[in-house]
Amino acid sequence: TPPGLNKGEYEFVKDFRAHCLENPAEDYRLHLLRNLSRGHGIGFFEANNFHPDFILWAVSGDRQWIGFIDPKGLVRVEADHPKVRLATQIKEVQERLGDPNVSLDSFILSVTPAETVSRLWGMSKDQIRNRHVLFMEEDSKTYIADILERMGVGSHHSSLLTTSTSQVGVEPTASGHSCLNAHEQQRHAGEAGR
Repeated sequence: TPPGLNKGEYEFVKDFRAHCLENPAEDYRLHLLRNLSRGHGIGFFEANNFHPDFILWAVSGDRQWIGFIDPKGLVRVEADHPKVRLATQIKEVQERLGDPNVSLDSFILSVTPAETVSRLWGMSKDQIRNRHVLFMEEDSKTYIADILERMGVGSHHSSLLTTSTSQVGVEPTASGHSCLNAHEQQRHAGEAGR
């Protein structure tokens, strides 16, 4: 099983849930999965055997969009780090698949403020965002929609339905939406506070 969620991972799941509840689905299903750790989950040789923390999988008929997402601090990560370069390299993997109905993307969700990353990398926030590095704190209300838009999910990214694994503390409800169950929410909140 994957390890417990750290604060950034927990915030991502919480933001994802909030976005889903505010934007009900019309034409596709969306699944958020917790990737297993090194040696057991999905990793990328192209990025030094990088195993992103989450897999965001959208499905509409025969069409699939798969996003690999990793919330992390970037103070010690350079602009040309393999995890950052994966956003470009994953398109080569997509090409090798040879299936026009499958689209692959990769995102780093920075818990480090944009101003700090911009100074360290010598780039503007827009240049950093073009590398699929998004900022969780400053853009907390928009970065989930930005991920979906950049992935090209559905005809309009503001509508989705989620069924997510309980491994990330999210369970489907009778209404078809997902919610953090109280036990998992308390457990993860306790872990995030450590």
